[in-house]
Amino acid sequence: MKLFRAILRLAGIAIFILLASKVDFSRVLNIFYNIDLLKFLAGIALIIPVYFIKAYKWFYILKVNGAGYRLKELQPVYYIGMLFGNFTPAKFGEFGKIFFLNSKKSKPGVLTGTVILDRAADLIMLLILVIFGLMYYRVSYSYKGYYALIIVVFAVLAILLIAGWKKSEGNFNKILNSILPAIGIDEKKHGFIPDIISVFYSVKLKNVLNIIFFTLLWMAGNSLQMYLFSRALGMSISYAYIFFVISAVYAVNVLPITIMGIGTRDMTLIYFLSRYGVAAEKSIALSSLILLAIFVVSAIGLACLLGRGKRKAG
Repeated sequence: MKLFRAILRLAGIAIFILLASKVDFSRVLNIFYNIDLLKFLAGIALIIPVYFIKAYKWFYILKVNGAGYRLKELQPVYYIGMLFGNFTPAKFGEFGKIFFLNSKKSKPGVLTGTVILDRAADLIMLLILVIFGLMYYRVSYSYKGYYALIIVVFAVLAILLIAGWKKSEGNFNKILNSILPAIGIDEKKHGFIPDIISVFYSVKLKNVLNIIFFTLLWMAGNSLQMYLFSRALGMSISYAYIFFVISAVYAVNVLPITIMGIGTRDMTLIYFLSRYGVAAEKSIALSSLILLAIFVVSAIGLACLLGRGKRKAG
């Protein structure tokens, strides 16, 4: 079982190696040599507003649940969470950011629940955007095939939710009961699981609409960044198609087989961009720019983490 998990986590790297063996890297270097620096730097500059929106969405969810945090103190913590998330499969490390918040302002279960809700909102919107994108662009499917695809996707989700809920509930509790004492949380004292559930009950229709709006705004910013990167590399892909492709990229990266999207992002970009005549070398170059942006976000997170350490030491 441990061997299987190790192999699963290395699947993304294996995919990248396979793709790299079929790519002419001299052409990739030539593409970088002719990059439009102004558009590339504009894309990098978008990191700040894009992740401000992301942090604000978490701030909003926390506010709905009565947490008394200020946006100013959440912003660096969110970058720290991104640092941990970027180096863990399925960005599971993002949950680590809750340990950098003042626990007196909110319960540990509520904090965890807000992160789950934040991630769930992203995943649901990504799946919806991918499905509608497939319908609109008819990528490798017949017209009737789209309806079959939608039915299959929702059927699988329904089966997983119905069949998996009861089976996973006991295992989930066992996992929590083994983890919580290790991090100093007494389940009986804190009511950790009920607090997580309470986060979802606290969200009203108006809150859901606002969360959807912030999620779409974040996706729009991410797509604009990727669009600028693609233009910097000389691609002529529409912003609307880029919006669909980046949704597919993020949806695939949710799978716990990759770190920082290595392999899965390259595969997804090559597949979808090839439909518009984009060479694999340009897709790899675009994926590399996105990876560079991820490193920039991680560097900001590391700076925030070190800054907190210095303040405590002082």
